[in-house]
Amino acid sequence: MFKRERTAPLETLIGPTVLVRGDLEFSGGLQVEGRVLGHVHVPEGQQGTIAMTDTAVVEGEVRAQQGTINGRVRGDVHVSGRLALGPQAVLEGNVYYGTIEMQAGARISGKMQSVAPAA
Repeated sequence: MFKRERTAPLETLIGPTVLVRGDLEFSGGLQVEGRVLGHVHVPEGQQGTIAMTDTAVVEGEVRAQQGTINGRVRGDVHVSGRLALGPQAVLEGNVYYGTIEMQAGARISGKMQSVAPAA
């Protein structure tokens, strides 16, 4: 039904028992299985993909070019490209996306807005 798209390799892992306090800046690929108390974002002019498993929690804003979320985010989500939400995804905040794919069970508490891809 859905076409599988190639994704960037995930070079950085925040494991399920890890707690990060503070903002996290990354480029490339980031997989979150643990908890982040702070913003997670890609610096201006760089590319980044975030993947969050069903055990992941981010309490802060998320900004990336691509994203797959199957955990919980308490804060706004900004994904300029493709955003995929798994069945366990819970987003408590506004969601800004280029394109979105939601599986049954995904929940969003906030407004959703499509944004034009960056030129």
